[in-house]
Amino acid sequence: MAVAISNLVINKIIVHEVFKRGEDKRIVTPSYSDYLEDLSVEGLEEITKRIIDACGRDSHCVQMEITEIDVNSVFDYASLSLSNQEENFIELSKDITFKLAQAQTSRGYPAGAVVCFTGTVSQYNYPCYGIIKTEKHAGFAKHSEHLVFLKDLLLTPSQRLYKIGLFIEVDNVSEDETHRDSCDFQAYVFDHLLRNNEAKAAHYFYNSFLGCNFMHNAKRITADFYKSTSLFIDNCIQLSDEEKLDLKSSLYVYLKLDNQNSISVTDFSTKYISDPALRDSYRNYCESEGLPSTSFNKDIFLLKSKLKRRKIKFNTDVNISAPVNKFNDLVRVLEIDENKNTTKILIKGRINKQE
Repeated sequence: MAVAISNLVINKIIVHEVFKRGEDKRIVTPSYSDYLEDLSVEGLEEITKRIIDACGRDSHCVQMEITEIDVNSVFDYASLSLSNQEENFIELSKDITFKLAQAQTSRGYPAGAVVCFTGTVSQYNYPCYGIIKTEKHAGFAKHSEHLVFLKDLLLTPSQRLYKIGLFIEVDNVSEDETHRDSCDFQAYVFDHLLRNNEAKAAHYFYNSFLGCNFMHNAKRITADFYKSTSLFIDNCIQLSDEEKLDLKSSLYVYLKLDNQNSISVTDFSTKYISDPALRDSYRNYCESEGLPSTSFNKDIFLLKSKLKRRKIKFNTDVNISAPVNKFNDLVRVLEIDENKNTTKILIKGRINKQE
């Protein structure tokens, strides 16, 4: 089961810097720090809040599969840091920073800071290792009576300016403490580009750098999402028949027609369920069904036949079917009278064939 990204406590944190590749496209050596950051309580609370906002329950953080576990991989460095926090954290964070510089193969990738941290997360206090790539940003701060221009702001509220990778240790069954097994960990990645067709642009961060990829069971999770959401709608006594019909239409649109790469229970409920109490009931129901509380990669392979045509079945053994992408244009439900057991429907088109 996916770990809830909550109750984050940061123990160690360090900041390095990576640069754009040179004109000759060679790596520019990163600027490394030899000292841990000594943040104020307020500063630590703020950076913790930014991470939770990006990766927590109501976010678009995506759980991923750890695919690269070789020696000198980012996973290897992160897991070693958790096993030997006191000894190697600073040096291993430098190795991770250089791995990012290597992954940024184009001059199109921006320079920025690399924030590495260790801590614990969730109600079970699982050990975690986090990496943030954040671009620098300019802004103003008020000092006494004057505005002061700051050109190197980091981790501003704009989530478009940073990416986050988290390795969370959920078990400790590996016998070799010097080379951990990925089955002991869960990986999560936040990058706003993962939500849409720009996922390829995020590939360098989650794959080339972190050594992660979309989970192979995305087909099954997407199918489970469709099934659980459909059952919730069908059995929800708070919804009228008209509302159930509209919400089912929204589910088809969300899965088949929405142009985004990742989906989530929270995203669907926020977009299509207006009643806050009903939204919470839906989220709790999906969580009880084992669906992730964070985003996951959308893969409708197992739903192709279901999402090809939209069907309405009546209790009198009458069925209506139309293509999903044209259903709302071709079929309009005008009125449902539950007392009379009747439904008025307007269908665009004339009878072409009878059997």
